[in-house]
Amino acid sequence: MLKLNIDAGGVLSRKVIDRLLAEEKKASSQKKVIPLEKVSEA
Repeated sequence: MLKLNIDAGGVLSRKVIDRLLAEEKKASSQKKVIPLEKVSEA
């Protein structure tokens, strides 16, 4: 049972990390991309 409690903490932290990464990915996909000015090659 002790091992189960330790593993449950790992599973919970993994869920939190996955949720934060999903939110970050969603937020970054909503950002507008600023087009860069094309520079002529030398």
